[in-house]
Amino acid sequence: MNLVSAVVGLSIMGIAAPTVLEMSITPIIAQKRASNFGNAESAAVVYAAQNEGKVQVAPAPNNCNLDINNAPAYEITCWHGHKKFKQTVSRSFLGATNTNAGSARFNYPKPPNGYAQPARPCHAYENWGINTSAYDSNTNTWVSKPCMPNLIWMSKNQPDNLTNDFHRSNIDNWVYDINGFNGLNHKDY
Repeated sequence: MNLVSAVVGLSIMGIAAPTVLEMSITPIIAQKRASNFGNAESAAVVYAAQNEGKVQVAPAPNNCNLDINNAPAYEITCWHGHKKFKQTVSRSFLGATNTNAGSARFNYPKPPNGYAQPARPCHAYENWGINTSAYDSNTNTWVSKPCMPNLIWMSKNQPDNLTNDFHRSNIDNWVYDINGFNGLNHKDY
């Protein structure tokens, strides 16, 4: 009888062993995923808090991707872990919706180092240089000097002529702040 009980018991144990093993490691897997989620969420929340209301947002940290397509509304997506332990978190935040130019808002930062030399006007498809290699859309920063927006190009030799394209333009339609370049000061600024 003991031999039959032992054989039956071992048979049942052999069938149930994989399930028992999986049940025993499931809490460890869940704990690792929770830890990775916490790290990813921490990175996303801290980044969003640090850049809320800013005119120019900082570059995305490691293991994060910044979506600037709807600026000044941004979304930062961060991840932590690998393969089945990888956890991803997204947080949205709002950048500056107003600048010192009345109700104008600029979705992109002003080029900090001026324009490419020799100067050339931007083509329409270049969108003031934003759609060129001079601008890094992942970090929302200029990596080199861009082409010159046509508003400046067409008006640079006559900055005081109030009928030129620059002075007739609507500040709310500017891609970034161009006021003050080459002596051009917009009357509505």
